[in-house]
Amino acid sequence: MDIEVSFYGSLDAIALPSVLSTIRGLCGVSETPFSMLEQILRAKHTVNQAALQECRLQCLLKDGEVADCLLCCESVDPLNTQAAQQRSVQCLQARRVTRVKVGSNAGFFLEKGLGFDVAFEVLREGYMFVDGHATLLFFQLLSGADATSGAATAPKAIVENVWIVQVLLHGNELSQLLIDADKWADTLQAHSIALQAHPAARRVQTPVSGFRLK
Repeated sequence: MDIEVSFYGSLDAIALPSVLSTIRGLCGVSETPFSMLEQILRAKHTVNQAALQECRLQCLLKDGEVADCLLCCESVDPLNTQAAQQRSVQCLQARRVTRVKVGSNAGFFLEKGLGFDVAFEVLREGYMFVDGHATLLFFQLLSGADATSGAATAPKAIVENVWIVQVLLHGNELSQLLIDADKWADTLQAHSIALQAHPAARRVQTPVSGFRLK
């Protein structure tokens, strides 16, 4: 188990090429295109309050097939981030998280074997940078096929002109992670990225259709 500090921002699509160029220079590496299906699964019935109530399954896709899966189990309560820089928008969130690589059938096992339900799922497509213990994601959220018509339509951006930016930092020292997160927040804010209040309530109740893994 380690600590995850994260924050979000948004970026106009027209500014994306110049921002990616800037991040390439800062990280010293090129971005990696990625396609990720993220699912939030919640336990249907929990008798023991200490038992796992919710987990996050992130599946990297390649040519429409699952290439890599990561199961993330987070602490219920966030950690104190008061040591972070005070901003008009309090964007940083910190939690303890356990991350485990799992097989491509993990979602099926969690649903059918352990009684979890998919409460939320979404497809992300964009670009990823890795710089030390920091991961920067620039992506759009995609919608799936029309569930009412059954049409096999290609995924499309839910909001075409806006890109989402997510920064994740992992480690064991909260104070250092907050310092590093603040540095990234300042850097991104100086390059046309608007920081957002952390979407702790991002987990909507209705799954996005068209992306279920079986």
